[in-house]
Amino acid sequence: MSERDERRYVELSRESVKLMGESVGLELGDEISALLAEDVCYRLRETTQNGTQFMRHAKRRRLTVEDFNRALRWANVEPVCGYGAPDVLPFRSVKEGELFVVEDREVNLVELALATNIPKGCGQTVVRVQVSYLESKANEEPQGAGEYYSQSDPPG
Repeated sequence: MSERDERRYVELSRESVKLMGESVGLELGDEISALLAEDVCYRLRETTQNGTQFMRHAKRRRLTVEDFNRALRWANVEPVCGYGAPDVLPFRSVKEGELFVVEDREVNLVELALATNIPKGCGQTVVRVQVSYLESKANEEPQGAGEYYSQSDPPG
């Protein structure tokens, strides 16, 4: 098979999995990290294939973040947060190294808190009681059916 015909897949090394585990405080053995790396590669490939199905159904030629997120939601996995925003994020470089970060904007919490509309009056709490009996006759209505109790009118 020529190099052009060969399909390429994501490959994650066991050393990468070990480093990721150590960064969160886990010590992983070689066998466990190899199994995790294989599973991650399989799940990425599967999710990418599902994402390309969403792309094809939308009659597009470019896979978007939203296609990938739909594939993740379809597999009952949390979507990727922070990507696919309609606005372009402005990055600036840090002087100490080759690092680019997003500028954080300042938020005035006092103005935000005072600008929030707080509901003035909450509605009354109402509880509806429905009691049914297993041995009741069809033409008799069970006792207590359709009774309403409000917060100011407790049962008694």
